[in-house]
Amino acid sequence: MIRKERLTLSCSACGNSVLRLACQIRPGRVFCSRACLGMSKRRGREYRCAECDAAFYRRNGEADSLRQFCSLRCYGEWRVRNRVETTYPRVGSQHVHRIVAKSVLGRSLRPGETVHHVDGDRTNNDSSNLVVFPSQADHARCHFGEMSDAEISRFSLV
Repeated sequence: MIRKERLTLSCSACGNSVLRLACQIRPGRVFCSRACLGMSKRRGREYRCAECDAAFYRRNGEADSLRQFCSLRCYGEWRVRNRVETTYPRVGSQHVHRIVAKSVLGRSLRPGETVHHVDGDRTNNDSSNLVVFPSQADHARCHFGEMSDAEISRFSLV
């Protein structure tokens, strides 16, 4: 039996040495394993997780923001740590300023009524700082400067 000579080549992906028969060689397509073959087919890039700094791969078109995360768990942890309070403080599902307005008025707010913070501080829920406008249109007029202080005081809770 004639034994064919094997050639020593380097893997196209990782550089490890590979023994191949001359008939098995394709230029630029010599791989030591299926993993290296798979790596050669990737069309993307490696990123670092913004939370845990682990390396991970994303295909082209999947990376759409500056911060990349290796998993949903890492994204959730990052989001909890970097949460910015952008809404009004709540008690359960109700905003605190609306609860204060209801208690001062002694009734529920009517549909369309809007509670406004005079000083603009969302956390200052003192009744002297709150105004209840009958409509969103009046509230918008207040924000656009089309309402005088005397007119605003007409809607004051105190």
